[in-house]
Amino acid sequence: MTELAIWMAGGTPVPIFPTETAETLRIMLDNCEARLLFAGKLDNLEEQKAGTPGNQSCIALPLAPASKLDSWDSMAARTDPLAGRPARADNDVAMLL
Repeated sequence: MTELAIWMAGGTPVPIFPTETAETLRIMLDNCEARLLFAGKLDNLEEQKAGTPGNQSCIALPLAPASKLDSWDSMAARTDPLAGRPARADNDVAMLL
């Protein structure tokens, strides 16, 4: 659901495995120009936090470890749905893996 929402909003999802190290996470975030992170099930939250910029916006999905992050449910409750019928060009990047 998150990947589709990102794509419909004009972004490009960059999924990250829950087992990634802080170093790999840092490299990915440095190179993909991420504007928002969605935290899901993580295998080692404390280690992975070290790979994220301190000022990076982040939303916790339902399976994320307990944290002070904004939650998907609270974000969805205060955000209006996209108007119209979002469309993307045939040659838009759908996802970076």
